[in-house]
Amino acid sequence: MIEPEHLVDEPFISVGIDSKFRFKLDSIFEAAGIKRTIQIEAPEMKMVASLVLEGCGISIVDPMTASTLIEQGLIVRPFHPSTPFSFKALSSSQTSRNTLVDAFYEVFAQIISEKNFNHQFEN
Repeated sequence: MIEPEHLVDEPFISVGIDSKFRFKLDSIFEAAGIKRTIQIEAPEMKMVASLVLEGCGISIVDPMTASTLIEQGLIVRPFHPSTPFSFKALSSSQTSRNTLVDAFYEVFAQIISEKNFNHQFEN
């Protein structure tokens, strides 16, 4: 189990400052009195995880993003305190939604609710 104090002086790769997940992480580290050494900021989680995979540093990413790179060799460990994440589906108000889009949203929501990502990453 990784905790904020384990990451002191580690090269950290962070999602951009405009991310809600970044705000949550900043709050966790601030509450623990830990200052991270942020080496790189990337605009999205997939880029953050890819940079970690390339050996540029460490990070905390959502389980869905991490799961996409495990087979390529990304090493994943649980982090405490738990850091909630969420997904949002967006569509244009300029066009009407069709049955394919509605079906996609339903399937995506079902997969997210059924998937147990925490179990996938336990040692």
